[in-house]
Amino acid sequence: MSNAKWCKLFEAVSHYETAIGGVRWKFSWSDESFVHSLEVLANLIGGRHFGDGGPAAFAELKDIEWIAIPAQYPDKGSSAKRPLPERYNNIAAIVDYLAKVAQFPIVASEEGIKIMGYGP
Repeated sequence: MSNAKWCKLFEAVSHYETAIGGVRWKFSWSDESFVHSLEVLANLIGGRHFGDGGPAAFAELKDIEWIAIPAQYPDKGSSAKRPLPERYNNIAAIVDYLAKVAQFPIVASEEGIKIMGYGP
């Protein structure tokens, strides 16, 4: 996906009515994925890469392999001593909202959706 399209996604998410939680980021240079918010506009530098406050410090947008939005995810405040109920993202509402913004390469599954940086 182009830098402009990633920026369009991040802009759209910044105006979404509710917080989207449990988001996982996968970069092409790592075998691991990272949990980080989609609220990243303030961390973008020149519409090409993140500053040191993004999901991966100084990573370029072109290196995003995918961003996964889960249907269900653990509450950040949950622990073994204080278990909290799972939280939910309204995947259908998120997909509908994003479809009004642009045609993003979205792959849906039972677990949620992935917005692909590269073809699925």
